[in-house]
This record gives sequence, C-alpha cells and structure tokens, in this order.
Amino acid sequence: MLAIGACFAGCAPRRPTVATVQRCVDEAEADRRACFQDCEGWFEEAFIACYGGPGACTDRCRAEQLACQAGPLADLKACGEAAENPASCQARLGADRAACAGRPDRAACEEDARRRAAACWRTCESTQAPALERCATNFKTCLDGCLAPR
Repeated sequence: MLAIGACFAGCAPRRPTVATVQRCVDEAEADRRACFQDCEGWFEEAFIACYGGPGACTDRCRAEQLACQAGPLADLKACGEAAENPASCQARLGADRAACAGRPDRAACEEDARRRAAACWRTCESTQAPALERCATNFKTCLDGCLAPR
C-alpha cells in the first residue's frame, strides 16, 4: 500500500514554477510570431499571383517594396525586440521581470511589466506605421502598373 501511495505522489501533476511558465509563454509567443510570418509569406505570394506574378514587373515592385521597408522594419526591430539594444521593449521587459523576482507581489509586478512592454511595442509600431504605409501604397501603385490595360 505504501508503494501505491509513493507512485501516486510521484505521478501527481506538479505545479509549474514561475520560471517554467515564463519560458513556456516566451516559447509560445515565439511560435506565434513565426506562424504570423509564415501566413504573411503565403498571403504575399497569393497577392502577387493576383497581379499575374511572379514576373518581371511584379518582381520589380516587390524589390522596391523590400527596399522601402528595410529601414522602417530595422528600426521597428531595434525598438521592439533587438537584444543588443538595452532600451528595446523586449530588453526592458526582461529587466523589469527580473526586478520582480523575490517580490511578494511578483505576479502583479510581472503583469505591470508586460503591460509596459505592450505599450512600448505599440509606440514602436505607431512610430514606423506612416513609413510602412507609404511603402504599401507605393507597392500597390507599382503593381497596378503591371496590369494589362482594359
């Protein structure tokens, strides 16, 4: 009977630690970003196909779009997630979460840190949005030029 009790104790689900949960959430967020990137790639291919591409004209438009987006996307990455930038939202989130360790209100502290990181990311996005919107408009205008006349 003692052996059965030991087995149940050993087989019982264990409560995850804060570090385990955070690692899991970080991995889930990375998977979500990768999923969105894949979806964007598929959409982009289908979108180009709507304009008769790939072809010389649509390829030129795509190259111009990539060149247009390069600066704003690099700035967005540096602001939001660049590990080498200690002022990035991701770096500040890591520092803020580390500062929560050992606090009696750790869960609330980490939630505040995540809220600040989300606000930071929204600021990064809104800063780069006008430039990225110009790139999108220019891309659409270029693709419209690839269409056969009516």
